[in-house]
Amino acid sequence: MNSVEKRAILGVGGIFALRMIGLFMIVPVFSVYGDNYTHATPFLIGLAVGIYGLGQAIFQIPMSLAADKFPRKPIIFLGLILFALGGIIAANATDIYEVIIGRALAGSGAVSAVLMALLADVTREEMRTKAMATMGLTIATSIMLAFAFGPLLVGSLGISGLFWLTSGFAVLAMLLLLFVPTPLRVLKHNLDNKTIGQQLATVLKIGDLNRLHIGIFALHLTMTAIFVILPHQLNEVMGLSVRQQGLVFCHYYLSALLLPFHLLSSLKRNAKCAKYFWAQLR
Repeated sequence: MNSVEKRAILGVGGIFALRMIGLFMIVPVFSVYGDNYTHATPFLIGLAVGIYGLGQAIFQIPMSLAADKFPRKPIIFLGLILFALGGIIAANATDIYEVIIGRALAGSGAVSAVLMALLADVTREEMRTKAMATMGLTIATSIMLAFAFGPLLVGSLGISGLFWLTSGFAVLAMLLLLFVPTPLRVLKHNLDNKTIGQQLATVLKIGDLNRLHIGIFALHLTMTAIFVILPHQLNEVMGLSVRQQGLVFCHYYLSALLLPFHLLSSLKRNAKCAKYFWAQLR
C-alpha cells in the first residue's frame, strides 16, 4: 500500500471506530439505566435503543445519493454533526422521549456507506479488498471494546456521561476526517440516466441483496432485543452487576470474533496438508 492508501485506511478506520465505540457503549447498559428517565416503559426503552438503527435505515440511501452528487467529505461532516447533536440532546434528557429524539437524530447521520465509498475512491482496485477487510476488523474490535468499556464507565459517568462521550468522539472523528485524503472524482448528477425510483426498483429486484437485507434486519433485531432483555436477567437471575456484565459481554464477543479466525486458519492448514498428501499419492 502507498502512503495515501495507508492514510485513508487509518483515517476512515479511526472515524468508524470512534462512531462505533460511542454508539455501542450505550447498548448494553441503557435497558438498566433507562428506567431512571421520566415516562420510561419497557417499550419506550427498547425504542430508544433501536431507533438509531431505524434512522440509519431511512437515511442511508439519501445520504449516499447526496454523496454521489456532491463531494463526499462535506456529507460525512454533516453526518458526524447530526451524530454529535443527537448525543448532546440525549445527554441533557430527563424524559425518555427526549432520549428517543436524540437517538433518532444521531441515527439520521447515516454515513457508513459514504465512508466506505470514500475509502474506495482513494484506494487502488488491487488494494481495495485489504482496505475493506481492515474496516470490518476495525468495526468488530470497536464493538468489543464498547461492550467492555460501556458497563465499566457508566458507574462513574452515568448514562448522561456516556452520551456526552459519544458526542466527544464525534467531534474527534470530524478532526480525523481532515486527515483523510480528498479524492479526485467526477461528480455524477444523473447516474445512468435513471431516476432514483428506477434505480431503487432495480436494486429491489436483486434476490441475493433482498436475502441479505432480511438477514441483516433479523440480526440487528435480535441483538437489540437481547440487550433490552438480557441485562435485567443477568442482574436478577445471576446477580451480576452492570460492571460485571461488561466483562461477560466482552469475553463472549471476543470468543465470537476470534473463533472464526481460528477455524479459518485451521481449514487453510488442513487444505495444504491434504494437497500435499494427495500430491504424494499421485
